[in-house]
Amino acid sequence: MKNIKIKKSIIIRSPKKFNKKKNEVLAFIAKYDPFSILEKITARKFKITKFILQHKDLKKEARFKDNIIYVDFNSPADYIWLCLSHELAHIILRDPPWNKKGQIKKIIDNKKGVYSKYQYNFSYAIEQTVAILLQAVCENKADIRKLKWENWKYTFKCMGVGGFGKKLWKPWLRYLINHSKYKNIDQWILKMLKRLY
Repeated sequence: MKNIKIKKSIIIRSPKKFNKKKNEVLAFIAKYDPFSILEKITARKFKITKFILQHKDLKKEARFKDNIIYVDFNSPADYIWLCLSHELAHIILRDPPWNKKGQIKKIIDNKKGVYSKYQYNFSYAIEQTVAILLQAVCENKADIRKLKWENWKYTFKCMGVGGFGKKLWKPWLRYLINHSKYKNIDQWILKMLKRLY
């Protein structure tokens, strides 16, 4: 396996049979840099400077652990890119953890129970919803899927957060227009938690 670097921030590790796909993914990342898109829209910064995009037979699923993002290179290049964008959204939200300070933590701590068919607690249900919202911004920038509820409601439902997505969709579109009035996305999440939950 050969490592290919882009802007010293991502290394792709996949078998040689995926070399063409690897180059397509790198070209997609270069054209639509998910790191920059996510930093701009969240007003947060990635603290990790080197990420690894690792092939793993996961079908349509993707996962991450620390700085390694696992995705199936049998998928098309744009799908690999959107998986990368979604997992990076989780990573940027967790460093520092969006749910561990101040008023957000108090609200989260008061919400016990299960909030998804996938047994998500309240904190993870919110994080998963916000990660999908951030993925939606990335996909819109890359002309994969437009920011229309009809294009996204099935994704929220499939990922076990349909109700959360429906509640946050319109406020999210307003956030995208006015996000500069927030110090960072954490302030918007707090506002939504107070208003809706």
